[in-house]
Amino acid sequence: MLSKAKRLRIFLERMGAAPAADSAEEALTLLTGVLNAVEDEFSGVPYNLQLWKTDGRLYPPQEDNTLRQPSFKARSR
Repeated sequence: MLSKAKRLRIFLERMGAAPAADSAEEALTLLTGVLNAVEDEFSGVPYNLQLWKTDGRLYPPQEDNTLRQPSFKARSR
């Protein structure tokens, strides 16, 4: 089992190597897939969302915990 810090580094490396998402939904799917794969491989803790506070595993954000922002157009100067 790797520490949370090491698992987080692996997650960030894999996210950096992944193709960019075209939407918020694709981004959440990508984040969820990558994080769960890293945790399955390196945490030694089975996925059990009911134990998220105490089991030591990193869990992705849940759909019911997202905050939708109105669309905006990026501008550059």
